[in-house]
Amino acid sequence: RNDNGIINFIFVGLNSRGKGGDELLEAFTHTKEQNIRLTFISNLSDEKKSKYEKDSRISILPPQPRIKLLNEIYPKMDVMVFPSFYESFGVVLLEALSFGMGIITLNTYATPEIVKNDYNGKLLHHPILKPTILNGKEVINCVDLRIQDFHDRYLKHDEFYYGMYEELKNAIIDATNEYKRWQENSLELFKNKFSP
Repeated sequence: RNDNGIINFIFVGLNSRGKGGDELLEAFTHTKEQNIRLTFISNLSDEKKSKYEKDSRISILPPQPRIKLLNEIYPKMDVMVFPSFYESFGVVLLEALSFGMGIITLNTYATPEIVKNDYNGKLLHHPILKPTILNGKEVINCVDLRIQDFHDRYLKHDEFYYGMYEELKNAIIDATNEYKRWQENSLELFKNKFSP
């Protein structure tokens, strides 16, 4: 990673609406920090892309081949932001962990196994679902609700979740101060908990 004072954030996900992409783009564009950059990789419409083209800190790319993500893009990133509304086990989070990125994500199902709040990133509150206790820990259990039911009940109404937007803004600001510590801790967590 370049040590040029720029902090590189990344979002990767198809269906950015269901992955919290709308709230992330708004949160990022409403932060004042000039030393941050967001690489947003998704299949956005031209209309949505044009909304953020004036913010030179945001680069919106179409879906990328995995080989390019792994060899060219991920190695340059500092923090993965993946506020997915419905994620049982986000492989993209495990990839971010293996590259030593800090991670900002929602506290859904298995993500607390990958992200320890304030240790290697931030676990944000789910804007819709209430937490339950699983194995002695408070988490959002997405497995009890089928993805199609979740989509029909919440996402197809195209609501914007202001609470998550505010939490994302605060987490981005926290990351500007903590990302190096988060990175070290992500590498340690990956090495001790997951097999390469």
